[in-house]
Order: sequence, then C-alpha cells, then structure tokens
Amino acid sequence: VCFLMIRRPPRSTLFPYTTLFRSFTHWAGIDIGITGYLNANNTMDLMIDSVNYDFLELQLQKSISFSINLFEHNISLVKNYANLVTGLGFEFNSYRFKNNITLIPDSFPIYAIKDTISDFKRNKLRVIYLNIPLLLEFNTNNESSKKSFHFAPGVIIGLRLGTHTKQVYDFEGKRYKPKVVDDFHVSPFKWGFTFRMGYGSLNFFANYAMSNLFDGKNDPELHPFSVGITIIGF
Repeated sequence: VCFLMIRRPPRSTLFPYTTLFRSFTHWAGIDIGITGYLNANNTMDLMIDSVNYDFLELQLQKSISFSINLFEHNISLVKNYANLVTGLGFEFNSYRFKNNITLIPDSFPIYAIKDTISDFKRNKLRVIYLNIPLLLEFNTNNESSKKSFHFAPGVIIGLRLGTHTKQVYDFEGKRYKPKVVDDFHVSPFKWGFTFRMGYGSLNFFANYAMSNLFDGKNDPELHPFSVGITIIGF
C-alpha cells in the first residue's frame, strides 16, 4: 500500500495576490481633517477681481472634511513596491462661515445677506461628493505594510451628490435649525491632486482641487483643499 501525502501550502502563499494586498490598503478607510479654499494666487484673500467676497470667510478650524473610502483595488507594478491604486469613496466637506450671513440660493453670481438679528451658533455649507482616485503608491517594504513607509501621489475625480446650508440659532428661547437644499452655484464635478503618506497604520493626506468650487461664469475662483489624517484603515 502506498500513501501519497500532500502538504497544504502556508496561508501566505496559497493566495499570494489576495493576502498580500489586503494589508496594503492606504486608500480604504476613514479620513478626517480640515477643509477650506484658496484663490487663484493660492491665498485666502477674498478680494477677487476687485470684488469683495468676505461673506465667504471661513472658521478654518471648524471647517471639517470627512471621507469614507469604502472600496480599494490595487494592481501590482513592481512586486508591491509600486502599486496602481483606484477605488471609491464618499467625501463630506462642511465649510463653516465666520460671519452671520445667509447664502441666497438663486442669486447670480453667488451672494449672501448679512443677518443682523440672529447670532448663528453654526452656519455652514455642506458639499457631498462621490470620489474615484487614481494613485501611484510606493512602499519601502513589500511584505508587511506595518513596517513600511509609503507615499502615494495621484488624482481624484469627484461627482457632487448634494449641497445644502444649515444654520443653528436661538430666538426668543427656542432653537432653530433651518436647512436649505440647493446647488448654491457649486460645480457638479471636481478634479484635483492628492498626496498620501505614512508609516504603518499612521497615514496623512492632502488634497487640492484644480477645478473651481463654483461653476458660475461670474462666481469667484476658489479652489478647495483639505488636509488631515486617516484614523481607520479598512
């Protein structure tokens, strides 16, 4: 009687593509940081083409960018030292206004009125995007992402899914939270550059849109940006 013994290969080599790439996930996860916008000269000066858009001035420390990147697909170029990365994610940008203003939905160009009665506790413009990235990722260790320094430049294309303003204020002992859904001249598409880097599970990101936040011909040229940290990697 002859017995043939077949040894099961180690888990790490049974499905090398699948197991290897599950650990190298630097897009999928939750990003959180601050967001704002810069003029064509890459400053925050809101005097643009001799028009004062100071009603768009932000509380930068309270303007939050929050992203949920649900899906990631990696294509190995050089044995995991270099990967091509794409995926899918949702981005929520909340621009917190500094002044007591109310954006006018149907104005042309974008305009706001100053509220001299209410003292807004919160006053923001929220824009929601569906994002698709294309990143070129580099890793110093092709076996373990926990021991690898990594960086990934690339581009992100976004489709605007929704836009609204929300205010919170008190009046005569009651709290009001009006919400207005409108496009507020925000462009339906955006595209820009991104840079992501980190070591192990510690990741940072920076995004800068080459496209204008607003799409009206007479609207100010403002380019959104966001910087922050990936707090949970999937």
